[in-house]
Order: sequence, then structure tokens, then C-alpha cells
Amino acid sequence: TAGDATAAGAAARTPGDGAGPKVAETAADAVAAATGDGVAERGARAAAAAATGDAVAGRGAAVTGEEDGPRPAGSAAESPADAAGSETAGPGTVDREPGLGPEASPAGPAAADHADLATLVERTPPSPPPAPATAAGAPPRPAPARAPRRHRVLSFLFGLVLVAALAALGFAAWRLFRTPTHEIPDQAGLTEQEALSAIEGFNWDVATDVTRDDTYDTPGDVVRTSPVAGRDLAEGSPLVLYVSEGPEYRVLPNLAGLTVDDATAELTELRRVVGTTTEQYDEVVAAGIVISNSVDGATVGENVLPGTPVSLIVSQGPEPRTVPDLRGKSEDQAARLLEQFGLQLAMVEPVHDDEVADGLIATQTPAAASELERGGTVSAALSLGPDLVAMPDLAGLTLPEIREALAAAGLEVGGLLGSTQGTFYAASVDGRQVQPNDPVRRGSSVDLIVL
Repeated sequence: TAGDATAAGAAARTPGDGAGPKVAETAADAVAAATGDGVAERGARAAAAAATGDAVAGRGAAVTGEEDGPRPAGSAAESPADAAGSETAGPGTVDREPGLGPEASPAGPAAADHADLATLVERTPPSPPPAPATAAGAPPRPAPARAPRRHRVLSFLFGLVLVAALAALGFAAWRLFRTPTHEIPDQAGLTEQEALSAIEGFNWDVATDVTRDDTYDTPGDVVRTSPVAGRDLAEGSPLVLYVSEGPEYRVLPNLAGLTVDDATAELTELRRVVGTTTEQYDEVVAAGIVISNSVDGATVGENVLPGTPVSLIVSQGPEPRTVPDLRGKSEDQAARLLEQFGLQLAMVEPVHDDEVADGLIATQTPAAASELERGGTVSAALSLGPDLVAMPDLAGLTLPEIREALAAAGLEVGGLLGSTQGTFYAASVDGRQVQPNDPVRRGSSVDLIVL
């Protein structure tokens, strides 16, 4: 009730050092518990605020008293009017000294301290009221539901709508002002004119350049584009068409030292063909091996086009030697001569020779002027001189006996003068009369006179 609230306010104003606010809170709790309604709660809070203001005012008065000197007797106690004024004061009201009007206030530094304290009380938020007491066994009163934070939700939705609107405006501007693009078509294999016609409406800055390619080796065909086919290209952007000049160049390889078959296989792999093949003797390169290769107007290591014929020079091996004539030469002379030809000398058994003197080469194999490969061997025989035999003694022999004696000596009967029934008279060889034991070439014919 109002009386209980007044009593609580009086209790709150009981002088004490800083105890006013705490007592006021206790009184407010008691009032709220007794009444159990909103009016009591508001009254209790008003009483607590009044007590807080009185406590502040008391401390301000004490400060003033200390500065101005001892107060007169009887001034320490509050008059009933002062108490009534304190009860009706609202929160933040400062208690005035008796005898001062509404406009009057303590002067000097004490008044400033008093005003500061009053301002502090005004800014101090009131303590939350205690929970109201409930009847025994009754369920607790539910706390009032907090109001939904609609302003936050509305702010979020507004921001979302704003972002969406800006995005839509940006997309519309991009669609309105962007440069059109077109996909680059694959033009490889088309002629230059066909390729230019296919992209005529794309408004690209088209340029052409030449290159060589084995896949698109027909001159005038498009090999590729830059940028490559399949990419999007904005109108006004540069596009380069690479047009074929033909197949790629090949480096002319060095085929020396390869067999003809290996050289041919390598040329085929490089898309070249074997041109003319020339054989020649070579003292170093073996027969059947390539000595060198060439192309008209190019040397090994230079670039040539595919299909260019490549000429080969193939070795036949060392050139054959013409055997020199060794007859009538000594063995040393014959060996030195053969060495110059790259041939070797082999001596065989000596032979008789009617024309070559003893100790000189009488015969050779192969014969002079024959051809022999380098390193071949020539066999030669020294002469023992003419093959001579001693003329047998034919005196007193009949013709049959003469024949037998000449045959045994390696001679034969030549012409016969006289009678076949007579005996030996004289003998001659090559018109020269011979005597017994005279040297006569083996196989000579002996002319006889038989009488």
C-alpha cells in the first residue's frame, strides 16, 4: 500500500555511511513481495531512488559542513517538512538545506561537489527489481517475452535486396556494353581463301604468315591459327592464319660408312630417295660401303626438301694392280717393284732358261700385265741358265744305236745325210758341228751324216 511504501522510503532515508541504497533495495523487495503487482513494484523503485538521492544529499551536506564550519545546533536533524519533501522528490532530486529557497544553493566549492554527485545519481541506472514472491506451490510467473529484433531482420533483407539489385544492374550493363566474341573455327587443311571466307563476318583483325608442315604439305593450305581453334575471340582482336609453303626441310645426313642398304633405309625414313649410285675404287673404304653422299647445290648438314634425290658414291674396294714384268730382274729388284704396287713376292724353285742368265728371275705367276687385287702375291723363279747336256760320243754307231744314244742324252735326231745302213760319220746342231761332250741345249735336234 501507499503507507507501506512511505515507511519503506523513511527507512531508506535512515542516515548511514553508504547504507542508504542497500536498505532502499531491501525495502523495495519487501514492498514488491507484499503487493505482488506492478504498482507496488513502481513504488518500491521510486522509494529506492529517493533513498539514493537522500544519501547523496547527506554526503553533499557533510562535505559542505566540513568546508563552511560546524553547522548550528538543531540543523543536523531533519524537520518533518524536509522529510516530506524527500518523500515527494523523484529520482535524482537533491535535498536542499532548510531555509533556502528553490533558487538558493550552497555557494563555493561545496556546491560544485554537490552538483557533481547529483549528476552521478541521475546517470546511474536503477537496479533491476527482484522477482516477485509467489504463493506456495504456485508455478513461477513466466518472464515477459522479449520483443523480436525486427529491425535487424529488416536491415538484413534490405541489404540483400540492395546487393541483388546492384548485381542485376551490373549484369545488364555488361550485356549492354561488352564486345561480342566468336569461337575460332578449325581451319587446318582449308585453302587460304576458304579460311578467310569462313571468318569474314567475325570482324577479327586477320593476318597471314607462312610456315612448313609435313601434315599439311600442300602449298597454300592453312596449317593452324593463333590463337588456336576452339577459343573465344573478341571482335577486333588479331588472328593469324599460318599457311603452308610445303613440307618441312630435312637436314642432309652424312651416310659415309654405311652399307648401301642402310643408307637407303635412312633416306626413306627422311622422305628422300636415292638418286644415282656411283662405284669407285677406294684404298681405304671397303667394297660395298658408302664413301660419300651429296645433293645438287647442297652439302652434308644443309637443309633439303623431302623427295630430293641423294647421290651415293659406293666403294669398290682397292683398285686392282697390274702385275709388272719381273723376268730378268734379281730377287731384290722384283720385291721392291711389287711393293710399290701393293703386291708381295714369293720365290719358287729355280728353272733353266735359255735366255735368262743364271740367278735372275726367269718365270712369274701371274704373268706380267695381269690384274691382281691389292695385297696379292706374285710367284717368281730364278733362272739356272740354259738347260745343257753333253753331246754323247756316236762314233761307230749305226743309225738305230745313234737314235738311242741321243734320246738318252735329251736330244733327238734331226736331218739325216747318207745311208741308213751305214755308221756315224758327223753331227751338227743349228749348223754348228759338235763333238763328243760339247754342251748342247736339252731337246736340240742333232743333224747326222751316216756313211
